[in-house]
Amino acid sequence: MDKREVGRLIDYYAKESMTIMSVSLEERQPGMKYFGGRTGLYSGFIFPLSGNAKMWFDGMEYDMEPGMVVHAGPNMRLDRKVIGDKKWSYILVLYQVDHQKTADQYNFAEKHYMLRLVEQSVPLQEKLRHLERFWSSPGDLYKLRVKELWYGILNELFALVQHSEKDEGRLLLERLLDYIHDHYMENLSINRLAELHQINVNRLAYLFQKHLKISPGEYLNRYRLNQAKNLLNIFQNQMSIKEVAQRTGFADPLYFSKRFKKYTGLSPSEFQRDS
Repeated sequence: MDKREVGRLIDYYAKESMTIMSVSLEERQPGMKYFGGRTGLYSGFIFPLSGNAKMWFDGMEYDMEPGMVVHAGPNMRLDRKVIGDKKWSYILVLYQVDHQKTADQYNFAEKHYMLRLVEQSVPLQEKLRHLERFWSSPGDLYKLRVKELWYGILNELFALVQHSEKDEGRLLLERLLDYIHDHYMENLSINRLAELHQINVNRLAYLFQKHLKISPGEYLNRYRLNQAKNLLNIFQNQMSIKEVAQRTGFADPLYFSKRFKKYTGLSPSEFQRDS
């Protein structure tokens, strides 16, 4: 989620009143698979505590490991499997919104989404375990404690998400740069880069401008040109200009030569000769 969407999410749960329907500590053994199911009547938050799994809600895949929190709405197609050789444990909180006040497009109780925390929060996990114990305890006083504790958990969760969002942009940019460095020689466009990382082009451009003061297209071109300089230095006359262009992601040697001269002040052949 981007910063704006997180803000809408917080606003939604600040306005809506909810009733907790169930709190349970769940464990799934290594190798467990479950396909073709559906979620129940209620919305729910899944808080992974240990182990690793994958879940699909209406076909959307989510990694279920500590540091992630996943929400799903009612009556969604559900698939899941445990990954690795460790048992997967999580706390599941099911709830329903009492009286819907928010416009349908921002009805987060009906949506599936993931909240990513930069690091695992031990205090949050402790509160979740308390929540599960209080839910299992008899008496009206515990019901009141559950409600109080749940809103405290939501408050801490959203505060952690907001903090994570500040670092998430940097982490996403690092993943984008790593991908460029590994795939610059391919037919890689900025639209394709955004699609592969499931973000829109405007968000991608914002990250590059904010952190690098350069557009993503210009960064890709400069990285390719620097790799071309390395090839011309290393191989000198052993590699043609056309081959250098192709090896650095430029399909058109003429376009490559124009960009190279604009970047270095020399044509590729002049640069090669002077190396």
